[in-house]
Amino acid sequence: MGKDGARLGIAQHRSSSEVAVGGNAILTITVVDIEKTRLEFLAKNVQLISEILELPGHVKMQTFKDRDGNTFQLCQLL
Repeated sequence: MGKDGARLGIAQHRSSSEVAVGGNAILTITVVDIEKTRLEFLAKNVQLISEILELPGHVKMQTFKDRDGNTFQLCQLL
C-alpha cells in the first residue's frame, strides 16, 4: 500500500445479536497524533466513547460519535 492508499481492517467486536441495524461498520480515520486530536475533539465538544485504547506496537484507537449519532474511530499507527 502506498502512502496515499486505503486500508481495510476486519475485527470481531460484538456478537451479531448485539449489533443494531446499521451499526456493524465503523469508519476509521488515521491520524498522526491521536492524543493531540483527542484534545482538539474535547475542545469542540465531540462525544468521545471511553479512553484511547492501545494495542502495543500496533495502534492507538479512539471511538467517537458525530452529531447524528454515527460512530467513527480515530487510529494512530504505531
